[in-house]
Amino acid sequence: MISIAGKTLLFLLAAGLALAQNAGGGLQNPFGDDPKAAAAGREMFRVHCASCHGAQGEGGSGPNLTEGVYGIGNRDQDLHQIVMRGRDVMPGFRHLMTQENVWQMVTYLRSLAGRNLGVAPGDATAGAQLFWGRGGCGQCHRVGPNGSGTGPDLTQIGIRRGAPNLRESLLSPDAGVPAGYSMVTLVTRDGQNLQGIRRRSDNFSVQFSDMQGNFYSYLRDEVKEITESAKSLMPAYGNTFSETELNDLVAFLSRLGREKSQ
Repeated sequence: MISIAGKTLLFLLAAGLALAQNAGGGLQNPFGDDPKAAAAGREMFRVHCASCHGAQGEGGSGPNLTEGVYGIGNRDQDLHQIVMRGRDVMPGFRHLMTQENVWQMVTYLRSLAGRNLGVAPGDATAGAQLFWGRGGCGQCHRVGPNGSGTGPDLTQIGIRRGAPNLRESLLSPDAGVPAGYSMVTLVTRDGQNLQGIRRRSDNFSVQFSDMQGNFYSYLRDEVKEITESAKSLMPAYGNTFSETELNDLVAFLSRLGREKSQ
């Protein structure tokens, strides 16, 4: 028979093991692949997540969730943590959902894996040629070590944006200008009219770069007028590429960050 002291020691060892598992990310989904839990999670997803990730998780301004591959890790506990805490522009939901709700959401996300609703049709190889060639995208955007840093870095864009949102950005770039990349128009006191992207400004000076990557810096007393517009400096490509070419370009962009090489 185990003594009271022995039972106490076993209890403490078990509690310590449980704490160690939690500290190491050993959280377990109590629902597994329960379809009822997934259905409950789907309703919460529609309320809180569909506006960014698409009605069926196919992607939008947020990543496509139907491939079963996630930038934060592919385990249930990884999904649990991102729903709880949020990441980057995504808010956390720990104050809006119970633990049960969060695990139901995780169960629903798991049910989406493998459906690949956000995978863009098209020839990614042909899309890469358009990106670096006729589209001239590398003059402003960087992919890995190649391209320019004038516009947003697209190295990981395939896991940050869904295919529908990427396509919209090509057709209507003014619809969603990334923070820090809106257009600035500056008129100097000697009559120069310049446009570019604001890089830095303070009470004494303003710095910006144009679409060719040229950097400008002016003292405030050299500037007659400066205005910032919600418009994008990126051109719309609806009249530049055919439907097939747009599909190819989106196919290329949607894979950036998902494959080791492009």
